[in-house]
Amino acid sequence: MREILHDYMKATGANINEHKSCALALGAWSKLTPIMNIKYNDNIKLLEFQMNAHPKHSAQMSWMTLTSKIGTQAKENYHRAPNLMSRIRYVNEVLLATAWYNAQIPPSPE
Repeated sequence: MREILHDYMKATGANINEHKSCALALGAWSKLTPIMNIKYNDNIKLLEFQMNAHPKHSAQMSWMTLTSKIGTQAKENYHRAPNLMSRIRYVNEVLLATAWYNAQIPPSPE
């Protein structure tokens, strides 16, 4: 991993700030495997998505973030009396997010 990062830095001229960077161990990757001086985190945020070593937990965290944002946005606009198209858009966002979430997470056996 260290060689790959150094090759990337050479090829692009980019530098990795080890103090600002963090790593997430996925699958069988061990947190004990050092990558430069980069610390491991249990959760990271990548392009507005919450990531965790467990896909189900990542989906749940992203789902909570998305629905919270939609709810906040809807509450802020409630008193502004948005037009019908805006209201429909909010409903569609919630329904699409719910459908996506349900498709990603199989129901747990009871």
